Amino acid sequence: MRATLYDSGSSARREVDISLLPTGSLQVRDERDVRSWLLNDLQVADRIAGCPAILQLPGGERLEVPDADNFYRQFAALRGHGTGWVHALEGHWTAVLLCLLVTVGLIYWFVTDGIPVAARVAAAAMPASVNDLIGREAMEAMDQYLFSPTQLSGERQAELQALFDDVVGEVGGDEGYSLQFRSGEGIGPNAFALPAGIVVMTDELVELAEEDAEVAAVLAHEVGHVVNRHSMRRLIQSSVSAGLIVAVTGDLGSAANLAVGLPAVLLNAAYSREFEREADQVAFSYLESRDIDLAELGELLVRIDEVYGRDPDASTLLESHPGSRERLEAARER
Repeated sequence: MRATLYDSGSSARREVDISLLPTGSLQVRDERDVRSWLLNDLQVADRIAGCPAILQLPGGERLEVPDADNFYRQFAALRGHGTGWVHALEGHWTAVLLCLLVTVGLIYWFVTDGIPVAARVAAAAMPASVNDLIGREAMEAMDQYLFSPTQLSGERQAELQALFDDVVGEVGGDEGYSLQFRSGEGIGPNAFALPAGIVVMTDELVELAEEDAEVAAVLAHEVGHVVNRHSMRRLIQSSVSAGLIVAVTGDLGSAANLAVGLPAVLLNAAYSREFEREADQVAFSYLESRDIDLAELGELLVRIDEVYGRDPDASTLLESHPGSRERLEAARER
């Protein structure tokens, strides 16, 4: 048979003739010399359909035999066994389909259960210094590009700080917290939590709320994000899910393409909806402890949707939050 011989430690190659001898050895012939090795001294790769036979010689040289069918047939006859379990599986469609189903099932489990569980454990084990660093840098970036100083009076800030302290004392656990007031003309009425227990609330949200009970509900919701370490978990889950998609597609360069990016968006949107529901439960616990109507949170969220011209009933696959109306109904049914 003809084969290609690659020299050890270089890309140099040359065409050679090879023979599998009845003595259990491999003979390689070229214009320079004739050499032989016992088959037991060679590393022969398992057979893979459509690929040449690969042999690693003792001196570091490598042989590639294009006529893999002929080579493996003779090799099996001399060694007295088949050509490897990989090729055996490839020859049975039932085994291939079974492996495919198992692989898809494992990926589905890893995405729906494995990644969230791993992210929860990793976020809980994250050093406080890492949370502080991420939180501070995120806050600095937002101050630079999104926010301007708050226009709330000192008296009003003190009232809201006292309300926030009450929320933290009831449902905040042992996390460190900081309430930040900002004017957010670009993002409107909003509130969100950052790592390190930083909770940001915009002046526009305070103005939109009809009573402080609604503000308390939103603050308790954001504290719920901190308690459950949602910001860090979202960062971890985003990174792992993106890495999983690249691993499945096998093309790192395509990670920026829509075909690869869209599944990551869908996965993380689903995670965000779950996070929102977890944070809502913390808010409900606080509101119940203060005998406040649980609907206060949902009513403010519906009003925010109306300000933005969004449909409060909308809850599509691409939405990162459950529909406001859905959350309002959940509060009323609790």
